[in-house]
Amino acid sequence: MKQGTQLFLCGTVTLWSSALVGIRLGLAGGYSPGSLALLRYLIASLLLIIPYSQLPQRTIPNWRDALRIILIGTIGIGLYNLMLNYGETVVPASIAGFIIGLMPVFTLFFAFLIIKESIPRKIWWGIFTSLGGLLLIAVNERGGFAFDKGLLCILAAAMCGSFYAVAQKKLLLRYHPLELVILSIWGGTLILCLYFPQMLHDLPQASAQGTLAAIYLGIFPGAVAYTLWNYALSRTHAGRASGYLYTMPLITALLGAIILQEYPEPLELFGGLITLAGAVYIHFAYKQMRSR
Repeated sequence: MKQGTQLFLCGTVTLWSSALVGIRLGLAGGYSPGSLALLRYLIASLLLIIPYSQLPQRTIPNWRDALRIILIGTIGIGLYNLMLNYGETVVPASIAGFIIGLMPVFTLFFAFLIIKESIPRKIWWGIFTSLGGLLLIAVNERGGFAFDKGLLCILAAAMCGSFYAVAQKKLLLRYHPLELVILSIWGGTLILCLYFPQMLHDLPQASAQGTLAAIYLGIFPGAVAYTLWNYALSRTHAGRASGYLYTMPLITALLGAIILQEYPEPLELFGGLITLAGAVYIHFAYKQMRSR
């Protein structure tokens, strides 16, 4: 892998990791979960017009594809961010990062349900390991029912993200990856416009820190990171690039400690590392099986 590609991948995972910290700052700054998600993706949607216009070839979706893209955007962008934002009202950024790290586990289930991929027996070890780590996080609940509800919201976000990864596979046969990402983001933003009145209410009352966090989320983890990711994917294999994503929970935990002064309790951290270990095992087990 060329050094430039590695830099793009490192930049992408760092920006995506910082999103969980930025969400905490935006919520603390006076935005509701819905208005923060909408403001973030309105900014991202406007900026993504630039790379969309530079695509060498653009495909105009037929009505069936348009409905599929809107559905994928509604769940994978809109609902994902709503659940993540609601969860992070009570769940620290570092713990949210480890739970989002469960996405490869849920991706297996959706691949089994949607495109009928089988789950090899060997992979179940990774699944049970990740779920065991999640159980340790849940056992160490710190906020009573509020933390439980937040944990379920983050889990729901991970499921939405996994659905997004699987549901777009067939569309990728007809659309450029960056084109499909941009179209789905626009579809998700359209649904998030339901929170437009709430956003107008929050904007004048939010702190400067909260608004700057929302702008940062829209520009960097939104528009810039998706563009860098697709640029990197055009120069290396997806399997090799996806290995970088497993560093995200660790980067998020580090940024959360530095910026937010959030330090996970030992049992939470241990459970998060076990969850991450299970996801990494699944990744490399699949990679080994496909190389045979």
